Amino acid sequence: MKILFENHHYEKYPFGGDNQLSLEEVLSEGKINAKHVESDTRLSVDYVGYFYSHSLEDCVFLLPNVLIDEKGRVLGKESSLENNEEASGYDPTMFLNIDRNIASEIEKDILAFVYDFSLWVYRAIDVYRHRNPDSDIAVNPEITQMGRGKRRDRYTFVDVVLALLDFNKKNQDYLTFILRNIHSGNNKINWTKTIAQNRVLMQEDTPIYYKPVNKKKQVNYDEELLIIYYSILQHIHEKYNFPVHLNANFDLITGKRFEQYVKGTGKRRLKQIKYKYFSDRDLEIWNLCYAFFDVAYKVAIRCDKKDYLLIHSFPSVFEDMVDELLSDKDEEVCKMKVQEDNKRLDHLYRYQGLTEFNDEVYYIGDSKYYNRGHKITDDSIAKQYTYARNLVQYNLDLFHSDKEEDRKKALVYRDEETEGYDIVPNFFISAKIDDISSNGYNDSSITSIPTANGERFHVSYHFRNRLFDRDTILVAHYNVNFLFVLSLYAKNRKMEQQVWSAKVKAQFRKEIIDGLNKEFHFYVMTPREHIDGHALLQERFKDVLGKVFHPYDDSEQGQTYYSLALQNSTKEMSEKECKDLEMENERVKEILVPYFEILECALGVDKRNELKTPAPDGVVYANETDLSLLIYSNHIEDDIKKLEDTGMAGIALKMDGASLQLVEGFTKAKYLIIHNKGDKYKAFQTTDNGPKLVSKSNIKPMLVTKKDEELYLVYKVNTEQEVFVGELDLSIIAKKGPESYSPWLLPLESLRSNEDVR
Repeated sequence: MKILFENHHYEKYPFGGDNQLSLEEVLSEGKINAKHVESDTRLSVDYVGYFYSHSLEDCVFLLPNVLIDEKGRVLGKESSLENNEEASGYDPTMFLNIDRNIASEIEKDILAFVYDFSLWVYRAIDVYRHRNPDSDIAVNPEITQMGRGKRRDRYTFVDVVLALLDFNKKNQDYLTFILRNIHSGNNKINWTKTIAQNRVLMQEDTPIYYKPVNKKKQVNYDEELLIIYYSILQHIHEKYNFPVHLNANFDLITGKRFEQYVKGTGKRRLKQIKYKYFSDRDLEIWNLCYAFFDVAYKVAIRCDKKDYLLIHSFPSVFEDMVDELLSDKDEEVCKMKVQEDNKRLDHLYRYQGLTEFNDEVYYIGDSKYYNRGHKITDDSIAKQYTYARNLVQYNLDLFHSDKEEDRKKALVYRDEETEGYDIVPNFFISAKIDDISSNGYNDSSITSIPTANGERFHVSYHFRNRLFDRDTILVAHYNVNFLFVLSLYAKNRKMEQQVWSAKVKAQFRKEIIDGLNKEFHFYVMTPREHIDGHALLQERFKDVLGKVFHPYDDSEQGQTYYSLALQNSTKEMSEKECKDLEMENERVKEILVPYFEILECALGVDKRNELKTPAPDGVVYANETDLSLLIYSNHIEDDIKKLEDTGMAGIALKMDGASLQLVEGFTKAKYLIIHNKGDKYKAFQTTDNGPKLVSKSNIKPMLVTKKDEELYLVYKVNTEQEVFVGELDLSIIAKKGPESYSPWLLPLESLRSNEDVR
């Protein structure tokens, strides 16, 4: 077995031995053209996969360069590179002749990993080829063959080897059962023949026979089939160094005799004994053995039969791996992947937003198949910024479309109240290999990769300290375990893929949130009592733009909650920049604190229930600027009960000089407050339809400001919903003398101090 590594620079004659074969000659058997590098003195290959070399009489695997570190070593430790220690790992050329180095220079666990990894890569390429039949990067002979009793698509020698090894691994109990039956009785003594054929020696009255005769079972066909099967496994182990567990004690077919089996004897003998087998697993063993001799004959004896499966752009395979495991497959997402400026997104899926607890946003991912330690380029980062801006604009266009079906597709990124934009999760995903043991294939972890400046995000912005701004784009970078993704993709088991997909999407969200919590201080805030939060934010729009967002739904009582994000200083900032940022954050807090209750609340955490401002259940807070209709009562408790019984109140329009010219203003009253001009009062909310003019003849029993008037302005009120207006100062009405008994139309803010009422 020969191992080459993608993009490594090799000598022209790298294989050694008496027969000097050039790398170009060997690669040509797999339809591969080597690239000349380093002034044409060395060669490299950008293919990954497998082919059988007739000139080398061996399997050749080309493995992805994810195994090679930035020092050009295979399976070295990243920590040694970071600390400038002596390079660890192996020279890639050592794997060109593994059989000669197996005992001395390469550790056994490294070899075992390389064998296993080679087969996983091969399986992944095969899955890619079937998932992308129209792709021009997969190279494979276009022929069909017979195998396992039925016509099937092209398979290679390695396909058969994998099937043989898998059967041996998964059917140890069955094979042991057959072996036990075959060998049962072989070591028992045949006493009849022993006594008849041997002279006895008596020792202390005990007969002793020097040559006992064992029972000899007739060789059966189960034994012959297993001898052929285990002989094939032994050949695979000896020639190609695939690890094989042999659980048998047979005289196996080896050497020149086995070569004769490969040249045709094996197929003929298997055909002769085929009718002896009836169980499904016996027939499966027979089919595997026959397929091995059939394919081995074609690739080893008939040089016109080519045996290879190769990919000349393995980054596309890695992209397809991640895309299959992460991206949504619906038509809308597939359409959005190809943007109007012809830029194509690698990965796109909907998932729970970073600031919201229910709504979804799009997550944008870009695969980066790099050598370990390779940095993300500026071009790639700029593209990710563009992807995010295009995605937001695309959804805004859908949202403003004249077609209802388009509006239903749109995800809302812009908040109308604060004019802020939701955060677009945007990330690079690249491959890593840390653990080469068998546990390495089970590690589904994700690791954050800092930028060249040590930051957690690549950032693009027009104005600093505006996280909730359309022009603020953050791109994170994460490593996934290449071995886990490779095996999950190669196994092609949809249920396992879906489980990992759900897990990794949740982890991506958590990782990005954790990063943002380190870059920003987040707060939850709500308007204080009697404060119109929306009006205040509009008034101080320039001060809070991009810093305040409205990710929460309003409470049933109408309470509004906002998120505030203020950037932290970093070690990369100058002293002046840090001081300016600190002063800016303090100024924003000074603006907001008098009008909002603010509580520190990390992104991804909900602390709304810890705020003290929200009203108790069943209570609505009145808005300070809304108009309230105040009605005097000298029997306030009785009048409140009358109002609660009828749900209506009438204002006599000719009382105390009141005239019809007041009607227009009075229709705008949002609240009705009954008071005694002192410390007793109660507020109710009027209905949305407004008051109606009712004549004396049509007036029903209800609370009225004066009886027997000709015309009334009748309000309907919601007496089941209490309105909280806070502490009122009604002395300003009492100062007006007799006129204070008339109904008054005032904003609540006019009743907060002793100022004159105009």
